[in-house]
Amino acid sequence: PKKHRVWVPLVISFSPNYIVLSIIAYFSQDWRTLLKVISALNVPTFICLWLAYESPRWLIQKGALEQAKGTYEKIEKWNGSASLERQKVLEQLIQKEFLLLEKKKKSKKYYFHHLFYTWSMIKHNAVIAFSLFCTAVINYALVFNMEKLSGSVYLNNVILGMI
Repeated sequence: PKKHRVWVPLVISFSPNYIVLSIIAYFSQDWRTLLKVISALNVPTFICLWLAYESPRWLIQKGALEQAKGTYEKIEKWNGSASLERQKVLEQLIQKEFLLLEKKKKSKKYYFHHLFYTWSMIKHNAVIAFSLFCTAVINYALVFNMEKLSGSVYLNNVILGMI
């Protein structure tokens, strides 16, 4: 759902994983054990990738309307919600998306150089680039000098992940 598009990527992004990895490393205390645990944690991901369908929404955006319809029908069958009424609604939605897709093809396309079209855009992009650069430098400085900080390396990594 649209309301979950912000927090879901944050849950599986760098910082939470950094915290989890530090905790796992603390309990492993050995790189071989750490490698085995991390590898075991990735097995469900590969199983899910093998079983998962392409997102019908993404397929529609890419113009693969028939494939999106097939995927949606498989998902409905899996959920046990397939019916003739829903199939008619799906047909209407596919037609509507097809018309929107045709309209979108005619709209203006933006490229990289459009980020520098106006002075305002140049200033915004320069500020964002500079702040990301500074954040990366500070992060790398902390990570590569972690052993020089007082306290446990593992606890310091957990704290760094929370920042």
